[in-house]
Amino acid sequence: MQDFNLPAIPEICRRWKIAKLWLYGSAARGELKPDSDINLLVAFEPGIVPDLDELDKLEEELFPVFGRPIDLLTKGSIRNPFLRASIEKDLKVLYAAPHPAP
Repeated sequence: MQDFNLPAIPEICRRWKIAKLWLYGSAARGELKPDSDINLLVAFEPGIVPDLDELDKLEEELFPVFGRPIDLLTKGSIRNPFLRASIEKDLKVLYAAPHPAP
């Protein structure tokens, strides 16, 4: 998948208590262009609700993994059913916690 530093993802996800991280959009479809950003969907472990500043920090931490700007959505933030369907058709799992917290 491009020249992404995917081996760095599990440690970042563990540190941020991420249960699942997906790639979607042009990168997931294999249509990445030089000016494309990286679209990521994240689901946090139960009880973890980061604020906007924390999500910005997570985007900054993920930038070196992909070498491109990150557009990060949380799974619970997608309210529009058409947007949800559009995102879900492209999803590629990048990380799934081996034993999500109860």
